[in-house]
Amino acid sequence: MNISEKIEQIRLAPTSVRLRYVWGGVIVSMLFIFTIWLFSMSLLFKGNKNSLNEAPSIPSIKEQFSTIKEQVPSINNLESKPDSSNKKNEAESIQSIAQ
Repeated sequence: MNISEKIEQIRLAPTSVRLRYVWGGVIVSMLFIFTIWLFSMSLLFKGNKNSLNEAPSIPSIKEQFSTIKEQVPSINNLESKPDSSNKKNEAESIQSIAQ
C-alpha cells in the first residue's frame, strides 16, 4: 500500500478514526521537537560549564556600544533642509509619470 492509498483510506474513515490519526501525528511531531530541544539545551549547558572560568565580556559590549554611538549620527547633526537635488529629481519623476 502506497501513501496515496493510505491517505484515501484515512479520508474515508469516520471522524473519530481521523482524529486519532491527527492526535497521533501531533504527539509524534511534539516528541521530535522536544527531543531536539532537549539535545540543544544539554549542549547549551555543557558550553556554560566550560565558560565559567572566563571573564564576562561586558567590556566588549561597552566597546561595541561606543563604536555604534560614534557611527550613528545624532539627530542634532542632521540637516533640517532636505537636499534640493532630491526635490528636483522627485519633480522630474512626477512629471514623467504624468505625461
